[in-house]
Amino acid sequence: DSLVVRIIALIYLLLTIIYYIRADKNEKYLLISYMIPAFYFNFSMNTIRIGLASMIFMLCAQHANKLKGERKLWIPFISFFFHYSMLFPIFYRWAIMVRWRLKTVFIVVLILLCSVYVIFLNADYFLLKWMDYGNMQSPSESSGVSMVIIISILLAGLALSKMQKQKKIPLIVISAALTILFYCLARYTYGGLRALGLISFVLPII
Repeated sequence: DSLVVRIIALIYLLLTIIYYIRADKNEKYLLISYMIPAFYFNFSMNTIRIGLASMIFMLCAQHANKLKGERKLWIPFISFFFHYSMLFPIFYRWAIMVRWRLKTVFIVVLILLCSVYVIFLNADYFLLKWMDYGNMQSPSESSGVSMVIIISILLAGLALSKMQKQKKIPLIVISAALTILFYCLARYTYGGLRALGLISFVLPII
């Protein structure tokens, strides 16, 4: 329904304005120079559900970055309740920021078990999505090249930044490995393109 689409697009716009009002100098620059040109039209008009979830993820990450302790790692999980695909950006951000200890491994196993349980309860839905992505072929063998270029530019800027090496190196290595993996996958299925899009979305937010 066109009215519903317009209402969701309006909500997305309001959330974007809220993000801008609450943003610091760097976040405003990120929003205006990258997020709006790269994602705004698609998220507000085409993939509106994931767009709404993505904006909520950004707001949660924005709030979490102002907190101290482990609470800053968990707040973005709220966006998962708006779209299941937010699970990837959530874990991607979490894996980069967390301090890996025995307790962390236990938490990861627990979350994975809970995720499997949720998938099991909604098996028909996830199986349908899996079949949809499996049947949707990428437009061409070069599909995803533009996203890889964008991610490479972001990683190059990250490598030259003054971020602490303890955080910078894992971020670059994990991001590069996932980019290569999903680009190879994108040659055969649309799911790889979606994953590359999520990396290009979440990488600057971290």
